[in-house]
Amino acid sequence: YCNIEMQVSEQEEIIERLLYYWGRVYTKQLKSGQTYDVLKKTIVILIANFNVKGLETLSQDEKMQRLAELREKAIFELNTAVSSGFRQGMKRGIEEGIEKGIEQGTLKEKREIATKLLKSGFDINLIQEITNLSTKEIEDLKENKD
Repeated sequence: YCNIEMQVSEQEEIIERLLYYWGRVYTKQLKSGQTYDVLKKTIVILIANFNVKGLETLSQDEKMQRLAELREKAIFELNTAVSSGFRQGMKRGIEEGIEKGIEQGTLKEKREIATKLLKSGFDINLIQEITNLSTKEIEDLKENKD
């Protein structure tokens, strides 16, 4: 994945802007439910007719070091955002799981009560009224009991 930027006018915070776009290109690779191992290398290229502030006075080694620092910062910010989204998703998933578990437990308990009432000879209509199970569910329980 590659993002090529062409700039003819000098802009403040061009490095931060490039890192922002790099992060967008990088994160758009992931679709919902995918794991991070599908992410591919992402490159941003700046073609400019001006010296990028903060880089023009640096040696080549210093430039590489500064770019590496900025890249690390972008990766850290990206990871922080992803981690935050992951935690929010986990919390939501746990809440939904608990809710679903409660629903399943309640249904199981209703079926157990209905089975006991069937064994005791109670009328299906009365069992339906007590448990709020459908007549079909109660009849299925009765068939499985026999």
